[in-house]
Amino acid sequence: MYALLLDNSLTDRIILFVLAGLSIPALYYYQKWKWHYHYNHSPYLNEPLKGIVTTDSIITEVSSGKSETPWSNFIKYKSTENIMLLYLGPNVFKTIARDFFTSTEDWEKAKLIVMNGMKKNS
Repeated sequence: MYALLLDNSLTDRIILFVLAGLSIPALYYYQKWKWHYHYNHSPYLNEPLKGIVTTDSIITEVSSGKSETPWSNFIKYKSTENIMLLYLGPNVFKTIARDFFTSTEDWEKAKLIVMNGMKKNS
């Protein structure tokens, strides 16, 4: 590639440099557009999500199926004021968000159930 630059005129090199520089933001915006496209056209991401947090497991339901994961499958959790990450592996986790609950009391109860369920694993 470098040999091609030496044979070309200064104008050709400038054009190539500008096009290479413009490709980075173009790829960024294309990727961002693609993410929005897939999110907006996915039948699974735009449907309501129901879930239940019990003393034995977390259950998630959508129109395509149901997932029940017992607390013994989780290796750890991380929590902030508005979200909990329940880790199934080093890079695999389920999310429980404050927005999933109708009241602050329900959110606090769910956090306690998760903490108690994870203590059983220890």
